Amino acid sequence: MTPSQRIKKAIIERAEYFSKNGMKTQNVTVENVDQLYDAFWEETDCADWMQDAEADIRCGEHETGIDGKNYNRYFEDKEVAMEIDGVWVGWTYYFGGGKHSEPEAVDWIDNAYEIKMETKMMPVLFFSRVEE
Repeated sequence: MTPSQRIKKAIIERAEYFSKNGMKTQNVTVENVDQLYDAFWEETDCADWMQDAEADIRCGEHETGIDGKNYNRYFEDKEVAMEIDGVWVGWTYYFGGGKHSEPEAVDWIDNAYEIKMETKMMPVLFFSRVEE
């Protein structure tokens, strides 16, 4: 699956969770993820759940600190990521822009990319005063 398809799969699964079994999906695969995603957006009963799921995922789970390649002069942005099916996917999260702006309207799914995440163990020093 491409990074964009992984995000669409995560949105479908989150929408299904929000719907409390109101949405019924078969197994989401690389062959049907794009069709299912589009079909659920077109269904009146599912569109609200899809919108909520997309808004929930759009802000990401972790800020990555990666330098972004996507730029939009009207909004602030930061690179975010989440793990989807064991693969880390990153994208640009746009926000801000003023009262009448719509940063959520910027296409962020098609600009997603796969990233590598490493866990590093680092010592942390704690100090306290010795009582005399």
